[in-house]
Amino acid sequence: MAASANNNPAAFIGSVKLLCGEEKQAQLFNYVMKSCEEFASNENLNGLNKILAEINAAQYPLPAFAALSTKLQIHGKFNTDELKATIAKLRTMTSAVKKELMTSKFATVYFLTLKALADACIAKKIPLLGIKPLYESILWYTDGHPELLTPAHASFLCLCLKARNFYLCDKIIDIDSELLLQQGLDYRRNNKASSSLMACTSEPVLLFFYYAALIRIAQCRYKEGQLLIEQLLCMRGMCNSAIAIEAFKVGIIVALILEQDQLFLPGCRNVKFLQSLSRPYLSLAYIVTSAKLSDNIPALIKDYAEKNRKIFQQDGNVGLIDVLVRKLQEKKITAMPKTFINIDQNRAMNRTFFNDNDNFDAIVRKLINNHELKCSIDDGSNIYSFRKLVEGKENKEANNENEIDLNVQLQNLADFTNVVRNVHDRLKVVPQNSSGNGKQSHQSKKRLMI
Repeated sequence: MAASANNNPAAFIGSVKLLCGEEKQAQLFNYVMKSCEEFASNENLNGLNKILAEINAAQYPLPAFAALSTKLQIHGKFNTDELKATIAKLRTMTSAVKKELMTSKFATVYFLTLKALADACIAKKIPLLGIKPLYESILWYTDGHPELLTPAHASFLCLCLKARNFYLCDKIIDIDSELLLQQGLDYRRNNKASSSLMACTSEPVLLFFYYAALIRIAQCRYKEGQLLIEQLLCMRGMCNSAIAIEAFKVGIIVALILEQDQLFLPGCRNVKFLQSLSRPYLSLAYIVTSAKLSDNIPALIKDYAEKNRKIFQQDGNVGLIDVLVRKLQEKKITAMPKTFINIDQNRAMNRTFFNDNDNFDAIVRKLINNHELKCSIDDGSNIYSFRKLVEGKENKEANNENEIDLNVQLQNLADFTNVVRNVHDRLKVVPQNSSGNGKQSHQSKKRLMI
């Protein structure tokens, strides 16, 4: 038997039917993959369609899905209607596959098919078309447990990002890291053919955490996005990846949005390597963390971002820097009640370094609606007032204090005194070693992002 079909669909079909025994699975896999490479390089769409019409997926799942994957790889040869028909074919073939035929070789081919489908939808600029089929395929393979990681998870999240459609993402993203580790251990110990981590190399795992973080950031769930980035960067032996470098850059900006001066990376051994490739982002972090309260930090960031616009555009992080600028502007506004009870709009704009009346008023009203700023606005005089709301809060706290039963408080104090008297060991108050604390605190504000 020849090593491949030599771009001949009839030879492919005949050879596949001869290599149907379990003992010939390795030979079948090698033959199918080499033959499909030839079909793809020659863009033999008619030959692939003939194979898909002749090969029964229920009886020969591996060659059937290999042919389907190859067809999706040459998506430039057919239109959107043909792509929809191919997706329908995928669903039909998937439902026909028997669980006992799902070998490790089948898993490899099946996930290559799902990745090819995602790539085809993205290339044709219709990512929304592939979201539901990939989600259904993940549910089918994991027996209704999408929290079990597969290579298709990254492709699914990529489609969701491209389509800006996140309605199915939560069940996919909510993966327990400890459960993921246990999956890997179980597979290595038991060598289960049906493990959801089958065919998972490092790339789809890294891409899953990276895409999941970007989705959470797009949803303004910055803490969850930062946690996913930190988990990605703490994976041992994976920090040299280009994916990890891009995640580190995003993580720096997200930490600044969350008003943090560093990332939490326990066990990460390649921090210096990541820093060496992220110098513009470290400089951005230094501008924010070392600035004084009286500095116009948003303007400083805008100037710096404009000087390095080409770098940030290549990384695709210009929009995230705009979010950082907006958050810093909002922080200036939400800090006004600490200084003022009443303030007119012009003075408030000067204090917060705003030049646009409409933009300033819109941000203030948005903060009020989001319960991030307690303020009332006099539209006639453009006066922002914090007095009534602050006084109302103080009165409420005073009333709560008055409601405390003094007898209960005295009894608690007496009980505590008895406990102290019954302690035989001498109580010592050890003073904190304060030497150098002031210097350390000052330096921590200027600490670079790690």
